[in-house]
Amino acid sequence: MKWIIPIGTVVFIVAGAIGLGPALAAAEGHGTAGYFVAESQACNKSDCGWSGNFVAPDGRVTRWNVGFLGPHGTLYRGDRLAALDTGDPSSVYARHGSRDWIGALAAIVIGVIGFGLWAWRVPYRAARRRARRDRFVIPEADSGVQ
Repeated sequence: MKWIIPIGTVVFIVAGAIGLGPALAAAEGHGTAGYFVAESQACNKSDCGWSGNFVAPDGRVTRWNVGFLGPHGTLYRGDRLAALDTGDPSSVYARHGSRDWIGALAAIVIGVIGFGLWAWRVPYRAARRRARRDRFVIPEADSGVQ
């Protein structure tokens, strides 16, 4: 149980770090230009997302079953959107105006703060235990032998 917080914060840091580079590249418009072809939609309580294939301008499918990160309005199966492949392991981005780097950076910051707070508490608790223990130690009695 005591390892949940540090493991969770490390997961935040790693996930943010993995996503930050590709998200920044998309925000700057760097990457391989192509098209996202919508294949299937998955919805949860808050929103819906599309997965599909990334197609190069020459018509070759270069990535299968990737998500699309960016504004898209209403989509239907087979719709094509201008996209950038920036190396994200699971998604491609809209060609213009991606702000997904903000979420990746926030995950890193939250992870670092959480890990820092946890790490600060470990030596703090150890010092308190040591002080409590030292306060109740009875000094050795002087034997009086000379």
